[in-house]
Amino acid sequence: MPKGRKNAVELRVWSSATYARALVLGNPLVDQIRARGSIDPERVIEELAEVLPREFGTDPMRVPLQAIVFEARR
Repeated sequence: MPKGRKNAVELRVWSSATYARALVLGNPLVDQIRARGSIDPERVIEELAEVLPREFGTDPMRVPLQAIVFEARR
């Protein structure tokens, strides 16, 4: 059975607006937003840029990230 390894890091974000843009446009989330057709992705970016500092503090923010890596061996 593959074993998982957790890697925790802290991301330092210098601009909440830039990070919000990356979160929305840098992955398939933007496709889901566009598929619904009821809201402009730019609006989501603006709202996210307002919320991020409330959750993670002012710029530069410190955002905790975690990756779980699974290794398969033969």
